[in-house]
Amino acid sequence: MDTAKALAAGALFDFEGVTYTVPPVVFAIQAEFEKYFVAQAYANLRRDQRILGAEYESERTSLRRDIDAGLYNFESDLVKDALRNTRHLKHMLYLCLAYGNKDRKIEKDLIERIDKAGRSNDLMEAVNQANSDPNPTPSPNDTK
Repeated sequence: MDTAKALAAGALFDFEGVTYTVPPVVFAIQAEFEKYFVAQAYANLRRDQRILGAEYESERTSLRRDIDAGLYNFESDLVKDALRNTRHLKHMLYLCLAYGNKDRKIEKDLIERIDKAGRSNDLMEAVNQANSDPNPTPSPNDTK
């Protein structure tokens, strides 16, 4: 099996008698997370509008510049830091399951149920497996 096919296969995760496909984090999932993350930033800014007063427009312009500069892109340090936050990580896991299981409706509370059942680490293992390279890295001794 070549790398592209192996990566596309993803991994499987069983929960509540259902087997879910956990896909690799493809560009479509990354783009959805970026949209979500930008929306969160704007929502936080709107929430703080009264507190910021006259500084609101300046902060909004600054946020727009940061977005345009790529600070909210999936590979950015800001997003990597955000994924250490449970709320953002849970949304990312939801996006993965929704993308990998388009044949069924994935409810947003599924991730909460998985977490309450103590299965979050198992789901993360499936995500890591889905994103791992199926070809082992050759050791230096393999070149002989």
